[in-house]
Amino acid sequence: MSVGRRTSIVVCAIALGLPASAGAQVPGAGDPVRATIAGWVAQERPPAALTGLAKPNAFQWSLTRRFYAQRDFAAAWRSDGTGAEVGSLVGRLGRAAEQGLDSADYPVAQIRALAASPSDPDSLALLDLAATVAFFRYAADLSLGRVVPAAIDTMWAAADRPLDLAARLAEALDLGRVDAALGELAPPQREAALLRAALARYRAIAALGGWTAVPGMEPLSLGATGPRVGLLRRRLEITGDLAPGDGWGAEIFDSALDAGVRLAQARHGLTADGVAGPATLAALNVPVTARIRQLELNLERWRWAPRDEGERYLSVNSADYSLEVVDSERSVLTSRIVAGRADWPTPIVAGVLTEVTFNPRWSIPRSITVKEILPILQRDPDYLLREGIHVTDTTEEATELDPALIAWDSVTAGSFPYRLWQEPGPRNPLGRIRFGIRNRFGVALHDTPYPQTFGVSTRAFSHGCVRVEAAESLAVYVLRGLPGWSADSVCAILGQESERYLAVADPIPVLIGYWTAWMGSDGEVQFRPDVYRWDAELDTALRRRTRSGRR
Repeated sequence: MSVGRRTSIVVCAIALGLPASAGAQVPGAGDPVRATIAGWVAQERPPAALTGLAKPNAFQWSLTRRFYAQRDFAAAWRSDGTGAEVGSLVGRLGRAAEQGLDSADYPVAQIRALAASPSDPDSLALLDLAATVAFFRYAADLSLGRVVPAAIDTMWAAADRPLDLAARLAEALDLGRVDAALGELAPPQREAALLRAALARYRAIAALGGWTAVPGMEPLSLGATGPRVGLLRRRLEITGDLAPGDGWGAEIFDSALDAGVRLAQARHGLTADGVAGPATLAALNVPVTARIRQLELNLERWRWAPRDEGERYLSVNSADYSLEVVDSERSVLTSRIVAGRADWPTPIVAGVLTEVTFNPRWSIPRSITVKEILPILQRDPDYLLREGIHVTDTTEEATELDPALIAWDSVTAGSFPYRLWQEPGPRNPLGRIRFGIRNRFGVALHDTPYPQTFGVSTRAFSHGCVRVEAAESLAVYVLRGLPGWSADSVCAILGQESERYLAVADPIPVLIGYWTAWMGSDGEVQFRPDVYRWDAELDTALRRRTRSGRR
């Protein structure tokens, strides 16, 4: 070994946290596999042989270097390369599709080939490093996700989740449980487990050939006949919306087919009227491969969510315009919601519901003030008075100002030295109740003075906050731990005009998500339109990541 290489190994050992005495002697003396590993790990960049094989990114290579430094550069997967744990790893990587991952992202064939190659030191060292990098890559992909959400879209936030993968690998190898250790990293939420089951179901449908599209957009309904009816019947039988039986392929739209169409419509978030019109046929004609990809993308989002939802939690799905409170694995409250507009979307974020405010005043965000209210003021100076909106300066004292004395035409979005707030009342967009959630976006749940908006199917109207139809019922549930608070006391305070703030006795975890595909506890697989185009955005990011090999 050259003096230069020996020096680099010693420096690497010290830099990676080994005692100085460990660096005083060249690691691997008398052990050529260990010496080769030490030499490669000494490099800040992965060696060319490993780059062409496992394609480690900076995160994976940093983990790999630290992992081997902590074990004094000894081979981890047994120096003869025939350990059972290598086989366990390869088996797990080969089944990546079960988790919505792509086995092509991992060097399955390459590791198999190395394990079968002659047992020279370089091959054994390369096998060891490749297996370690593959473990780290799969483990990170499975538990944290394949992309950094906020790096793709600033409206996506992942839960903070410290995870020591190096320690997990060391323990898994010591105990001979690599496959189990990796399996435990899958998203554990019940919703994620159901989504994996849905993915398996649709993969099975694809393996049998999928389905044939129903041609044309002419509506089909009860009493219709012809070949298109037969195709519709077969399409619904494939996905279980219609029970198979003697009517297979029958070209008459009977009452059984009517019920099947209604079920399929409900599963796709459409009006269940039994008429297979353009919207229904468009949803049914989406290829099975596209539905599989949709399921994979939604499973990816569960990797961003907190792993422990808690005994009770509140879940919002902005793609479905729905809210659910779960307590002890039971759904105890559901509600329709209004979510953010496509140009002002409700973010993906986890938080904690900590407070309830009755008859709240609305501190109008600056973004809404300058983008929407200022142009109105410049056309209609009496707008603030009519809407019960007050103006203050931006000092700590928040001195109230007379809006009639402000030359609004000379005020610009870049120089807006005011704050606006709206008093409680029938015009206040927060309605009568606001639920404060601790989160990085400042998103809240609240009531609305416009209940008619819950009657439409596509409810993307807000500026990002979530309007809740069952706000009063939610308040009763949230405050049930506070002495003296009941449905009657909530009703009584809502009859008053003064603002009342209450801290929640037992704060509730909140997950605000965007799921365009999921499976309910009833086994029905649900799909929704990609209203924010976030499925498309995530799909593009994942394909780009696959090409570059980077997270």
